[in-house]
Amino acid sequence: MTSGRALAAAALASLLAIPACGDSDATNPITPGVSSPSSQFTGTFLSGYEAGILSVSIATADLASALRSPGATDTLVAAFGTLSLEGGAVVNATGTYDTTKDSLHLASQTWTLEGLYYPTTTPAILSGSYAGPSGSGFFACWQGNTTSVSVFCGRFESSTGPASGRWNVAILGATMLGFMAPDAASDVVGFSGMVAGSGTSRAISFSSGWTAPLLTGDGTWNTATNRVDGTWVYGADSGIWGGERCLAGSTDSN
Repeated sequence: MTSGRALAAAALASLLAIPACGDSDATNPITPGVSSPSSQFTGTFLSGYEAGILSVSIATADLASALRSPGATDTLVAAFGTLSLEGGAVVNATGTYDTTKDSLHLASQTWTLEGLYYPTTTPAILSGSYAGPSGSGFFACWQGNTTSVSVFCGRFESSTGPASGRWNVAILGATMLGFMAPDAASDVVGFSGMVAGSGTSRAISFSSGWTAPLLTGDGTWNTATNRVDGTWVYGADSGIWGGERCLAGSTDSN
């Protein structure tokens, strides 16, 4: 595989201009630690060292400054995040969301997450970067819970060389996003695309954008087995990818 390039999560947000038909509900069940009313987000985080599901609850139903009700005065509101890592460990992080700057800050003893809310993408996205004990990576979430947002944890392999690594995908309605990173590497590539169809087998297509080298590919989501599989091309390299529905962990850590 050719050497990957780090892709800021803001660039991933700029790709998400594809209509989605999934749920987006600010009244989803609230994570402990955040009072009602709240906004719930679900998505994925990934680096070359770890990956999993990210859930975020923010203690307001009006997130972006441009969308807030007239007379609203809150600036900093409480926020709570849960990172469910592959393998079962769970990291709980607390912090704040700035309703003026549309920014998120979460931290635990050993993890920090910094992100922005992009209300003008379709669907709106909460994305940014994180730093943990093993290094740094990126995250992206949509408004909704694990019923409306499907997150898949998987792997990719190169057919032209020895490269392999982590590959995560999140799907909301007809829209998808994802990250890939070679094992034990700091290079992360973000991508977004579309999901077509409504039956058991649904077609996936995606791209990392317009700057070379491009990551492009396609695949299939089997809703009966909760698997996603497909092929990818990245510059002169190519290969296969696949994953299964991520499960939340049950072991607390920090």
